Amino acid sequence: MVVAGVSVGARATPSAGSSAKEDKSMAKYPFPAGTPCAYCNALKKITEDHVPPKCLFGKGASDLITVPSCADCNGSFSQDEECFRDMLAKDQNILLSHDGKTVSEKAVSAFQNHGDNKKNKVRSGFGVYVDPDGVKYHNFSVDDDSKTSIKKVVSKCVKGLFWHENKESLPLGYEVETRWYNQTNARIMNDHAIMYSLCKKNGFRSVRSPAFKYGFFNADKHKTCWILQFYESSYFKFVARTKSTDVPS
Repeated sequence: MVVAGVSVGARATPSAGSSAKEDKSMAKYPFPAGTPCAYCNALKKITEDHVPPKCLFGKGASDLITVPSCADCNGSFSQDEECFRDMLAKDQNILLSHDGKTVSEKAVSAFQNHGDNKKNKVRSGFGVYVDPDGVKYHNFSVDDDSKTSIKKVVSKCVKGLFWHENKESLPLGYEVETRWYNQTNARIMNDHAIMYSLCKKNGFRSVRSPAFKYGFFNADKHKTCWILQFYESSYFKFVARTKSTDVPS
């Protein structure tokens, strides 16, 4: 399949009985000279960036996907990534894994340190944090800044994963739709049965299972669709398409 001239989805589908395969190509990629940024496609000095962000995993996580990133893109999302981490931490399912407990501890520590400082938007928005001992911490209702941060992080993750799968950047100028579902797998399948089944057919990939899983497919050369799952609880639907193409999502 080709998206705007980029070959997509060339990897083999997992064998029967396997719902997700552990990605074996996560070792540090030796980015050659002249490799553009995976996010903005700029030809600048390249650093390595983790996809998803390293703050969403436990300490010492080394088996993560890395992509080439310019310094501007690598350093401009830190506050948004903290917001995203804190959103994940409010779900008690995250405590079922070692990585998740570490993420929860980070979120609770940040909440305790910053309290209800409304100026710090990454602390707003998701009701209740639960620490590993079951203690609950309440905070504000979700605000527009937090919603924007979530969309930015999901978009960045998909751009990085697109590069990881194709060694090419997602074409610039695409319009993007992002939706969040903090529901069960069945809810996603009911609402987006066709999209989920096509992602599953192409093969879900996992990173430090059960921390993260993703799948994708391409409707045509103008549209690429992704599902991201964090800690078997929070699901994100991402659709990118050319602005000139009116294709239903």
